[in-house]
Amino acid sequence: MPDFDDFEMDNDCLLLTIDPYKMWAGLTITQPLSDAETEMRQALTTDYVEEFLREDGISAGILRDKIDELIEKTRNGIYDEEVIVARGQEPKDGDEGYYTYNIPLEDTRAKPKLNDDGSVDYFSTLSLAMVEENQVFAVYHPPTSGTFGYTVYAEPLQPKRGRDQKMLRGKGFKMVEEGREVYYVATITGRIFRDEEKINIETIYVVKGDLDIGEGNITFEGDVEIKGDVRSGLSIDATGDIFVHGHVGSCVLKAGKSITIRGGLQGKGRSEITAGTDIACSFVERCIVNAGGSLYADSVMDSDVVVRDKVIVSSKRGQVVGGRILASQSIQAKKVGNESGIKTELSIGVPDSYLRRVQELRTNKIKVGKELELLKTRLREMETMVDGERDANTEAFRMKCMRVKVIKDAELKQICEELEEREAEMETSKREGRIEIMGLVHSGTQVHIWGDALAVKEEVYRASYRGSIHGVVQEGL
Repeated sequence: MPDFDDFEMDNDCLLLTIDPYKMWAGLTITQPLSDAETEMRQALTTDYVEEFLREDGISAGILRDKIDELIEKTRNGIYDEEVIVARGQEPKDGDEGYYTYNIPLEDTRAKPKLNDDGSVDYFSTLSLAMVEENQVFAVYHPPTSGTFGYTVYAEPLQPKRGRDQKMLRGKGFKMVEEGREVYYVATITGRIFRDEEKINIETIYVVKGDLDIGEGNITFEGDVEIKGDVRSGLSIDATGDIFVHGHVGSCVLKAGKSITIRGGLQGKGRSEITAGTDIACSFVERCIVNAGGSLYADSVMDSDVVVRDKVIVSSKRGQVVGGRILASQSIQAKKVGNESGIKTELSIGVPDSYLRRVQELRTNKIKVGKELELLKTRLREMETMVDGERDANTEAFRMKCMRVKVIKDAELKQICEELEEREAEMETSKREGRIEIMGLVHSGTQVHIWGDALAVKEEVYRASYRGSIHGVVQEGL
């Protein structure tokens, strides 16, 4: 309540007090000084008091029950107590606009499920965010105007309209207005993605059975789903994700994002599987595997595996037998090698291609830095020129130098950001990279951590390996 005097009006025995904001009116019946004044006050009625208020312009929010209460106090000999007899109504601001979504806008993956036979089901835990053509996947509810308020003088008080939300942007859908709502309707059947402030629906290439010679190789801008197996000799090249419900033979699979295979990879030494992010499958056998994220499998046999993050072989069997695995963060398995001492190499580090890229970035950083210094020198020289030394050609050259400098500044920033990220990953790998085997580590296993090597000559149970200044350290779990 504001800290200043209320406006007051006195009419005979009634004292009226008005809120400075005109949102309430208080009424006091004053103490009588004679029997005649007492009699007059005892004769007051609700209708009389209400008419008194209206004569003073108070016509909204009159509280008859409070007037009754005031009169009852008077009849009980209680005076000089103010009672609020009229209240205005504050305006109610409008609600903000908001969206409701009828389907999930992101893929979901539950925790991997352990099957009765001890294998891990990575595929069934994945639920794709799909939408059908003409399906309403989102509804926009616009803001409301709010509700007007009023003062005790019946003056309207305008509310604030709710804030609008940005329209959904993207592709693969249209907007349909019906009444106040805006409906977002898919124009194609496909997979839906939310990317920052955009929503995109992309077509998914679906093969309802096996991918065989009749269907042929697939090259597709988007996701590919194979309901059956991928037969040997075929290839899939997708910019999005690849999903295979069955097994994959000796094939070439390349995905811009992830590869998920319900069955396994039986490469026969001729398969090459490459994913921009994660690969998840039942087993990997005699394959070349490259993942920009992690590899999740029940077993890995006689394969060459290179991943940017982790290799997790986490089933009940969880074995790695033969071949070579390289990961930058960690390798986890239940069992490594076999009784015959087959050579099995587990490495923490980064691939040669990664190191070559780091060196390339370092070289480019120096090169672009020198080019920028030369540009800055030329610009400083031109800035010190007196007016008589400048002509149209000089000004044109100066503007060209400034444009090139902007381009080179952006190029150097991009180089530095990527280099910083990669060097940080390498430092983290050196410091925190670890190999953990929950069961047997057979002889014949070789452990490499950032150039240092350790050959396992006797069986070890539950072992952990990490790098140190003294080389590879073997510890118990």
